[in-house]
Amino acid sequence: MRSIAHTYAIQALKSIQSVQAEEDENYSKDYGRLCLVFPSMVQVNGLQLTFAFLESKAAQDKHTGSRGISCYKRFIEDLCRTIEFPYQTIKDFPAEISECMNLTRKSISASVWFKRYAEAILKVEAINE
Repeated sequence: MRSIAHTYAIQALKSIQSVQAEEDENYSKDYGRLCLVFPSMVQVNGLQLTFAFLESKAAQDKHTGSRGISCYKRFIEDLCRTIEFPYQTIKDFPAEISECMNLTRKSISASVWFKRYAEAILKVEAINE
């Protein structure tokens, strides 16, 4: 039986490897940088606001990958698949605070694996501003 962390690690690895294999370098780097900043965005702004921001960025992004979606939308889809959250729009977030907290905890736990693999496989580094 696998632990939750092991399951998250496997799914994150598959997602990162898929991006590396299917997308051009610019798309991969943008996706990877998003993997790096996502955990801190959630800790500062909350999961729902972070998803709303990423949806907004996805709508404005003209650079789409092989699947015809932006790196922002692809990251949301990959993360939601990993944590088994059936997300389509911001309206899909649960109304109960305890459910939102649980979803946030799962997202941060899974996103740490995305961050690790983005650094190792996609070779992205944090941007110092």
